[in-house]
Amino acid sequence: MSGLLVKEYYTLRRFLKQYILLFIFFGVLSVYLDSAIYFQAMVTMSMCMLVFTGMSYDAVAGWDKFVMTMPVSRKDVVLSKYTSCVIYAVGAIVVSTIFSFIINRIHPMENNGLILMVAVATTLLCLIFIIYSILLPMIFKLGVEKTRILMIAVIMIPVFLILGAADYLPETVLNFIEQHAAIFGAAGVIMSVLIYFISYFISVSIFNKKEF
Repeated sequence: MSGLLVKEYYTLRRFLKQYILLFIFFGVLSVYLDSAIYFQAMVTMSMCMLVFTGMSYDAVAGWDKFVMTMPVSRKDVVLSKYTSCVIYAVGAIVVSTIFSFIINRIHPMENNGLILMVAVATTLLCLIFIIYSILLPMIFKLGVEKTRILMIAVIMIPVFLILGAADYLPETVLNFIEQHAAIFGAAGVIMSVLIYFISYFISVSIFNKKEF
């Protein structure tokens, strides 16, 4: 499976320069908006879309048909995509949090402390795993192009639900969540990882039944 992961790297490394320019843009914009959290969120979400860019290239090149002629199982093919997603997600969280902290040190901003950045990073990680859990089985079932139409909805619905909950939940509930943030954070991570594992087995089942 390591060969499949190396293939993912070589497919996507061509976008390195574009992403560096994008990060610089987000950095300047976060200073303008006086929010290092903005940089953290945008960089994370941007990097996590890399896997879908890679799968688009796979579809155009007919990679799925070609890889079936190689001595790898269908389970390994699916596992390589899910492993790549974990690498992108964790890498995006680490990189965005470190650079958000650096930006905040160079240009201090209000309400952008390290604890808040870690909390935002944890929330983003949970959200990303849930988004991956929904989109990856859809891509294996419907293909990249058909899933692309639904991708924005899948990404935006959880975001709006979280923002809506924050606006409409009673203050007592929000205070309770804030007081037990560590417990809720741990529960969120465990739940999102569990959903991710379930999604993996669903994708394996779909890919096993697929004909090329």
